[in-house]
Amino acid sequence: MTFDAQGDVVSCKGHNTLLSNDEFFHSADRLANEKFSAKDTAKVEQFIDEQENIVIAPEDSAMRSEIDTQYKPAVDKAYGKTIGQVPVELKHERRPGDRGTDDHGSDVAPIVAEGQYYWTNTPAVRKVTGMKVDFSLIGAGGIRTNIEAGEYREGNVSLELLPFSNFMSVVPVKGRAIRELLQNAISATLPELTCR
Repeated sequence: MTFDAQGDVVSCKGHNTLLSNDEFFHSADRLANEKFSAKDTAKVEQFIDEQENIVIAPEDSAMRSEIDTQYKPAVDKAYGKTIGQVPVELKHERRPGDRGTDDHGSDVAPIVAEGQYYWTNTPAVRKVTGMKVDFSLIGAGGIRTNIEAGEYREGNVSLELLPFSNFMSVVPVKGRAIRELLQNAISATLPELTCR
């Protein structure tokens, strides 16, 4: 960057470069049993070599120390305690049939909806709403990730899976309105299907 006497940018050249090390894993946990095979590593390295904005670089030990002492404790605290162990990855896709999902679509959305259904029918919530909830709907667009296999922490939900501060509503509604809502959503998302 070049600046003039007033501190305004006169010219700017260059680009961002994504730095990577030379170890690749199937999940962010970086567990030994999730490390890429030599064959898969070679494919990734070849891909990186073909990119202008990605390079493999050795880790900067001073930067690692800074991250581990200044930032990692806050991240670990934000992720909170472990709330479960997930035996296999659960896929999330907004549209049924996309990227290997079956005709029902997301494996995650029904779990989120079931959790909402359970919570809204707890005595404390029913006392506030005065209603028994019959079912729950969730917009698949509000769900942002798969549920990865392995340890699952509070922050995996609040920071990754459902990162938006969306409000949940408990409302009385007629079956006719629900049918129309579902028909419209399906027709708009999967126009090749016919709703009756």
